[in-house]
Amino acid sequence: GGDVLLCTTCHRVYHIVCVKEDLSNEDKFVCAVCCQLKEKDPLKLKVDDMNILLSYTCLRLKDKIAPQSPHLPRQAQTKDLHRLLSAEGDAWKQNHLIYQKMDLITMEEKTRNSEYMSLEEFHADAQTIVHNVVIYYGIHSCMADMARQMLRDCSYDLNEIRQCSACYRMSNEKRDKYWFCQPCDPPHDLVFAKQKGFPFWPAKVIRVDDQCYDVRFFGGYHQRALVDKANIKPITTSLKVIAAKRTTALNKALDELRRHQQLLEQQRRGGRAGEGTPSTGVPRKRGRPPRVVPPSPPPPAPTRSASRDDEEEKDEDEDDEDEEEEDKSGSEEQGESSEEEAPSSSSPPKRLRLKDESSSEDHNVVSSSCQESPSSRVSTSTQTHRKMLGGMNKTPTIEEIPVKCDCDTKYRQAFRELREKLEAKYREEKEHLVQQVREEVQTQCEAEKLKEVSAVLERMRVEIEQHKARDKEVHEQDILKLQERHRQEISDTKKKQWCYNCEAEAIYHCCWNTLYCSVECQQVHWHKEHKRSCRRKQ
Repeated sequence: GGDVLLCTTCHRVYHIVCVKEDLSNEDKFVCAVCCQLKEKDPLKLKVDDMNILLSYTCLRLKDKIAPQSPHLPRQAQTKDLHRLLSAEGDAWKQNHLIYQKMDLITMEEKTRNSEYMSLEEFHADAQTIVHNVVIYYGIHSCMADMARQMLRDCSYDLNEIRQCSACYRMSNEKRDKYWFCQPCDPPHDLVFAKQKGFPFWPAKVIRVDDQCYDVRFFGGYHQRALVDKANIKPITTSLKVIAAKRTTALNKALDELRRHQQLLEQQRRGGRAGEGTPSTGVPRKRGRPPRVVPPSPPPPAPTRSASRDDEEEKDEDEDDEDEEEEDKSGSEEQGESSEEEAPSSSSPPKRLRLKDESSSEDHNVVSSSCQESPSSRVSTSTQTHRKMLGGMNKTPTIEEIPVKCDCDTKYRQAFRELREKLEAKYREEKEHLVQQVREEVQTQCEAEKLKEVSAVLERMRVEIEQHKARDKEVHEQDILKLQERHRQEISDTKKKQWCYNCEAEAIYHCCWNTLYCSVECQQVHWHKEHKRSCRRKQ
């Protein structure tokens, strides 16, 4: 209750005692949320990209809020943060207490439709959820505590987006196992950081707060940590200086570091840092741009000097081709893609030059395998080049160029078939080994489980036998005690005299077998029958 201030730009109202802003002009009061929305967002992101990041934030908030919680008396209440539902008979309550309905599902739909223009709008909707929950369930309820925790998680994620949107996106998407190696823009500083009880480890610096470094480590689960400045070393420090022991985990972290540095170098050179194969994420080598040889007028006669010049130029081309083959030897798909980069339509001399290079390349392969002398290889290539230069007077076509052999195609086909066979054999052996290891582990686990179960059963059997023997002994002792007490009670009963009329313990003796507990019983029995048979009377 109490007086409230109305914001002039939105639906929100505030208690006067809760407002921290200047209240000199209450008629033009603007709340803190509207002031934040009016401020220019320093995050330079497109609206669609920002909404994609906010959709990841929604998923994280929904995952942290479990559908069922053992700490709540009504476990279904946690779903109210996901979707604000009107229970039967409670619709009037929501309509009366809640002005603007908001929940995580609604926020997720807004991100899907790219309705958020800034991070402050998303944060304002999260604050609205907290306000509605506090009003509906009470300020000290479990739901209110959960909503406030959700708001703290939301603020943390939004700060992470402001800190580095690329890191936040890659950590949520994780497109491949090398997602952490992808560089950000601008890239993070690289250091060796040391936590207490752990060795120095390569890490990215997320931010620096005074003398404390917020870092994220390479390798493993890429964990975050706050490390003092005294435990930070430059990434150029030698492993001997930091006394790092080579382990499998450290080798994996160093491999990720090297891959990250390679991608950084590619990024500095202007290449695409994220380019790589779909399966491994290894960056592809950028193929050399195709060489375009301008058409030259045919020489008057193929002299020896001209043939030598052509041969030197051809040797240079062969060296270039060898370098390209080395670049393409890592992956056949990369080689095919680099071949396809050549123009599909070119002048006839260019086609002639390409055919000349391929034929000379094939010849080099054959000559190297046959161990021919260099002189014979030069003469053969010179004659071939003379024939081709002689044919340049006419406009050649692809059909007119003689193709001596298709060794390159055959070799590629053979390599492809060999690789497929090796990969198939590797997969079969891998599956066989995995199955064998799985069976061995399963057998070992079953044997261990059976051994543990047998030990437990034996222990339980011994305990049961002990309890049984102890209970039997106690039972026999109880029976003996009961029998003794029974005999004693019988003996005591036999030693007493009993009233002839009511069978109570007698204290008055009448005649030889007639006794009474009281005078009343004697009078009753006397008038009833005893006066006719009493021996004392006789």
